[in-house]
Parts: sequence; C-alpha cells; structure tokens
Amino acid sequence: MCQNREMFWWGSDQVLGWLSDNDAKQSPKGQWALGARSELTSNELIHEVIDHALTDPALDPDERLCLGFGMLDHFDDYAVAMYLAWEFTGVNAAHAHRLDLLWIFCREVLERENESEAVGYWLWVDWFEDIATSVSSFHEMVVGAGRLTLESGLDQQARRRIDRVLRLSGPVPWETKEPVFEAAVRDPQLHEALRVAISAARQDVYGQLNVSAAARLLSQIPEDERT
Repeated sequence: MCQNREMFWWGSDQVLGWLSDNDAKQSPKGQWALGARSELTSNELIHEVIDHALTDPALDPDERLCLGFGMLDHFDDYAVAMYLAWEFTGVNAAHAHRLDLLWIFCREVLERENESEAVGYWLWVDWFEDIATSVSSFHEMVVGAGRLTLESGLDQQARRRIDRVLRLSGPVPWETKEPVFEAAVRDPQLHEALRVAISAARQDVYGQLNVSAAARLLSQIPEDERT
C-alpha cells in the first residue's frame, strides 16, 4: 500500500501530478481545463476524471485507491466520495474487503482542526442513513469514546472526531449511539454536540430517538448549557 507520511493515501502533490499527467490543468484563478474544455469547476473536473482515476490501467489497484482517497482529501468534494463508495459497496466492489482503510481515512480526517464537509456528509448520507451500515460505521467512527478524559489537552483529537460524529448521528439506531451519548454527557466539552445529536435524532427524516432516554440525558446537562 502506498504511503503518504503516516497516511496511506496520496498527498496533494501526487494528486495534482496525476491530474497533470492526464491533461488536467488548473488556472491561476482556480478553474480547470481538461483537453479542449476550459473553465471547469473542480466539481465538474471530478465528474470528468474520477472514473478514470479509479480504473487507470497505469496504476495498480492499491494505487487507484490511494489516488481516490487523495482526491477526496484534496478537493473535499462529495462527488469523489460518491464514486469512491462504490469501490467498497458497489456491484463490482474491488475493495469490499478493505473497509478498514475507509474508516482509517475518515477517523483521521475528522480529527483535524479544519473540518471536511464532504467526509461528514458522506458518513451521514451514505453510511449512517443506510440501515445495513449504520451500526458498524458509527462504531468505527466513535472508537475511543469511552476513554475520553477531562484533562486539558488529553484526547483532544479523539474528542474533536467524536464531537463531529455525534452531530451527524441522527439516523443511527438509538441503542447503538446511547452508550456514546452516556459518555458524552460526562464530558462538558461534548455537551453542545450531544444537544445537537438529540435534536437531529428528533428532526432528521430518518432520525432515531428514545424520547424518555433523551430527556434523561438532557437533564444531566447544566441548565445554562441547554439553550
């Protein structure tokens, strides 16, 4: 598996190098040209090249996966995630046996200071809303939730990840997320995320809520934090 520092996916330089090798050029204003086409947005470019990126015969299967995750990391665009998901769950999923790589990527991205909108949306729409993957994907994203401490600076990256996952957890079955909610209510830094999570469970189209259990959790949050 290819390496990018501690990560297995390609960095921006490698992604941009592959795009350049495949006739995609970026203008100083940020627009893209591909062959005879010009003034493409990054989203339009992705739709034009992503299929080739994930099937490029010049790359081996592992390198294609590294490129796909690298493109998602670089562009932060859900279009990449949508195509990439088929590598794991599609009819001809070439990497169905390597879901662990997907979770490693998502956990690392969710722990960064700068939030990835595409990865969060991907988890919510494609993994948490799907009854077949909701439980397993949520468990993968909240690894370490029970070990969080209140000591300053300790576990801050894990706490950042769990904070973001809680806010996306509306569709996750209540019995799956309740133990994490119980851990969050003991951590003041996660109270706001917990309130958002319970609100999402109540309001999301596919939201999963136990009304009495939610009320009990909210009652444990200091009153001045509930609004």
